[in-house]
Amino acid sequence: MLPDTTGGTAFNAVAINNRGEVLGYGENDLTSRSFIYSKGSFTFLPQDGSRSLPVDINNHGQALYNSVTGDGYTQPFLYGGGGSINISPGVNASGLGRALSSSGYAVGSFSDRNFFYDGKTSRYLDIDLDGVRTVFATGINSSGTIVGQATVSVEATRAFIYKNGRASFLDGMLDAYAINDFGQILGQDQQGYLVRDGDGSNTYLGFTAYTQLNQRGWVAGNSLVDGALHAFVYREGHSTDLNRLLVGPDADRWSLMDGVDINDRGQIIGIGLFDGQRASFIATPVPESGTWTLMLCGLGVLGAAAQCQRSRGSVKHSTTT
Repeated sequence: MLPDTTGGTAFNAVAINNRGEVLGYGENDLTSRSFIYSKGSFTFLPQDGSRSLPVDINNHGQALYNSVTGDGYTQPFLYGGGGSINISPGVNASGLGRALSSSGYAVGSFSDRNFFYDGKTSRYLDIDLDGVRTVFATGINSSGTIVGQATVSVEATRAFIYKNGRASFLDGMLDAYAINDFGQILGQDQQGYLVRDGDGSNTYLGFTAYTQLNQRGWVAGNSLVDGALHAFVYREGHSTDLNRLLVGPDADRWSLMDGVDINDRGQIIGIGLFDGQRASFIATPVPESGTWTLMLCGLGVLGAAAQCQRSRGSVKHSTTT
């Protein structure tokens, strides 16, 4: 658990699902702990070692995270139903979960090999691509289609897709980070970060984005504006600086630096400065006269409340199953 301190703990948001549940982690110099924030309360996910880092949360409330085990290995865990299971395909080695789908599928690497978790068991994947040195599976959708990056030389990479047991390169793409249930892919080519539709057409975002895209093809990320990092979002065909959507007191107190994830309702999580201090935020879109603005809540601010709650014994701690 997070140590009982009065300060020094940073709270970071990583993913948000359609129920508004936020997956994140608190960390200080000694430890880190993954949590789910929902309806004003924090549930800290089980771990044996001193550190864990979250990856994704789906619409059923399942959460993928990587945690140091009691024997010192870092291994992937899946939380759901009040407990967690280790989804490593092997033992006595380290690995990382990298992506989780709404159907409960997961993909990652273990002992330098890719693995696939089908909701019940994990197995190693043999992704066969000609001339490839290494392969990293980084995204998966609800039908089990996988995307990722293949290293073809010391200086060159190519994006790939793995579907129905067969792998192929994604023409022109250097990397693929995520795929949604409609086959849209978040990735990168030599021109920049993009969303590729099922027909092969590309939409360039104009900002950096390498984490998630939602089922509507919307993406959050960041870009430099006049030398400062600004959070951006791509939705409904347009890329927008989130700071331009702030109104009222939020515009004076917040500077939004990075958009990390966006759910299908348009809620965005990210990192910014609140009164000059680093904090994670939850931004909810508010329609106004045909346009939209943002209503903000600060996870970094709420993190302090979570520590106070934990000292009183009111923050929930899940158990391992």
